[in-house]
Amino acid sequence: MASASANVTLTGKVRKTKIAREGTAVVVKKTMGDATLEERFPKRRMRGKRKANDQLIPVEDVIRSMEAYAETIEPEVQRRVEDVNQYANALLDSEIAKERKKSDNRARYLTGKVAAQKKQTRDAKKRSRDVGGTAQGLAQGSGQQESFRDTVTRRINAELGF
Repeated sequence: MASASANVTLTGKVRKTKIAREGTAVVVKKTMGDATLEERFPKRRMRGKRKANDQLIPVEDVIRSMEAYAETIEPEVQRRVEDVNQYANALLDSEIAKERKKSDNRARYLTGKVAAQKKQTRDAKKRSRDVGGTAQGLAQGSGQQESFRDTVTRRINAELGF
């Protein structure tokens, strides 16, 4: 007497699944509540030599169909590539324009600063010439100019109160 196959359905949330190997069989243990379901999948090995499987579709047909598909899709792909290139070029041009504007503003600012510093330097040189000429005139009028050592000694004594 042949036994009929039975279908068993078990529903619920599985906590953890443990997969292990016992010999050549793979054992899967699933725990749900207090119950544990254990499944064994034996590994069956074939013995002897096997005949090579026949190829379902010849390679030449596959290559021909791929080339035909590539020819039909190529104009669409080319158009999309051109669109992406145009978008990238526009984006790059706008970024370059922003950076150029920033650098132009910075150059204009620095140019103004340099001009102001040159003017200050020119004025300071003019003032130092005027002061230097006055000091030279005073030194010539008093006769002999005192040495550096004498000048330092005199100033230190004046500060210390001697």
